Amino acid sequence: MVRSQAPEQERREQREGAANSRPIAITTSNEGAVQVWDLATGRSTATLTGHTDWVLAVATAQVHGRPVAITAGGDRSVRMWDLTTSTPLGTPLTGHTRRVWAVASAEVVGRPVAITGGGDRTVRVWDLITATCLTALVLPYAAQCAHLVSDGTLLLGMGHEVIALSLEPVLRRLR
Repeated sequence: MVRSQAPEQERREQREGAANSRPIAITTSNEGAVQVWDLATGRSTATLTGHTDWVLAVATAQVHGRPVAITAGGDRSVRMWDLTTSTPLGTPLTGHTRRVWAVASAEVVGRPVAITGGGDRTVRVWDLITATCLTALVLPYAAQCAHLVSDGTLLLGMGHEVIALSLEPVLRRLR
C-alpha cells in the first residue's frame, strides 16, 4: 500500500483538523502530560508535555483566533498550548507558590482571560494576550474549582463554600 502523505504530515493534519473544526477532549494525567483527543475518531492527536508534576486542571480559550489550552498543575505553573500546533505558547505563567488546583477562562471585554486558583490560597487573573498576571487575590481557603462568566463574575469553590466575586475593577484596566 502506498500512502499519499508522509506520516508526520498526516498527524499534523489530524491535529489541525481536530483543533480547528472537530470536537476535541483534553485530559490530564499524574505524569505531567496532557492528552488531546479527536472525539470523532476516538484517537489521541497530541501529547502536550512540559509540566513536571501532576496536571490538575485544564481550560480552553481563543487567543489571536487560535484554539489554546491552559493547563495548571502540581509544579506550581500554568502553561498555555497552541492546540493547532501542539506547542507551548511562551514560557510558563508563574506566581503560585503551591499546587495550582483550578483554571477557568472566558473572553471578557473582548480579551481572553484566565483565572487560576492555587493551594497558596491565591486566585490569579491572567491576561492571555500579554501572558501577564493582572492581579492576585488572597482568599481564606484554597480555590479548588473555578468558573469565569463573560461579564467578569468569578465563581470559586473552596471546601464546602462557593463564592462569587466581581472582577469589574480589575477588568476595567483591559478597556
